Amino acid sequence: MHAYAKQAALLAAAADRIGKFDQVSQALFKQQDAWAATGKVEEAVDSVLTPAEAKKVRELANDPSVAAVVQRDIDLGNRLNITATPTIILTKNLKSNRVTGFVSYAILKRYIDQQLAD
Repeated sequence: MHAYAKQAALLAAAADRIGKFDQVSQALFKQQDAWAATGKVEEAVDSVLTPAEAKKVRELANDPSVAAVVQRDIDLGNRLNITATPTIILTKNLKSNRVTGFVSYAILKRYIDQQLAD
């Protein structure tokens, strides 16, 4: 994890509580180069929320139940030895295969179709 990843995860999880996960996560990914360098994660989040929504998200990001959700994800990632984002784990017949990094839809679809055909 990089220095501001947990803060970004907390804000995204908090945004999910108000139905704004998609907007916030898209803003975080789109603006990641900027906030990862400056630490201004809240600015990226605020760019897609109303002031009232942004205030609520910041409050929720400090809620222990939101922190618990993020920590469960971190713990699961550690147990599964996830070392890259994104990572997709596809399991068939109790055998897991990892797909890490960016993979185009066409390639991923072909891979899944092939696994389903076997």
